[in-house]
Formats: sequence, C-alpha cells, structure tokens
Amino acid sequence: MAFRNIKPYAPLAALVIPKRFVEQDPMGLGAEHLETVSRMREIGLAVIARDQPVASGARDFWLKFHKPPHISVEHLHLHVIAPVSTISKWDTIVRFCDEGLACDVLDVLARLRTIGG
Repeated sequence: MAFRNIKPYAPLAALVIPKRFVEQDPMGLGAEHLETVSRMREIGLAVIARDQPVASGARDFWLKFHKPPHISVEHLHLHVIAPVSTISKWDTIVRFCDEGLACDVLDVLARLRTIGG
C-alpha cells in the first residue's frame, strides 16, 4: 500500500507499507521478508514512474528506510522521494544520506538475498 507523506519534503514524498505488521528494522529483517521488501520496492518504483516520470527516467529518486532508533513509527515503511535534486531542507538530506540513520532498499534486498541462501 502506498500513500503520500503528510509532511512532504519533495514534490513526491510517499510511503509504502506492507499490509501486515513488520517491525521497522530494515537491516534486522529475516530472509522471510525478502518478498515483502521486493514488493515494496516495486510499488515505490511504480509510484515514481506514475507521479514523477522525469525523475524516474533520470534516477533522481530515493527508496529508503530509516533505521532504529531513528524512527517515529514502529511499522516497516519505505520512503519514496522524488526528485531528490529538489530537496532543499538540509536535515532531510542528512537524515537520508547518513548510513547510520537510513539505508537504501537495494542494500536491504542484497542482505536478505545473502542470508536467504
């Protein structure tokens, strides 16, 4: 499921969440979450392609998770942000670029594929 963020920081600021509760700990997820995270990425990419096609084509977007304890809600949610080049709020850039605070969906998927065998 995808919906717009109530506090947008880019022309497209959306969230993708799974239908069932999964704890917001993207780097602590088990191999059983590979399909869920893959689907979340697919939905995020589709939202970007639909709502920000230029950013999609230019790969000017982020698909990122916040890492605990730097979270405001306990359920897994993927931030869909585009175009990244339009973000002017410095703290938003820092929060999403600091590897201690956030991680890219592709890094989470790579880890899940590794532990899944």
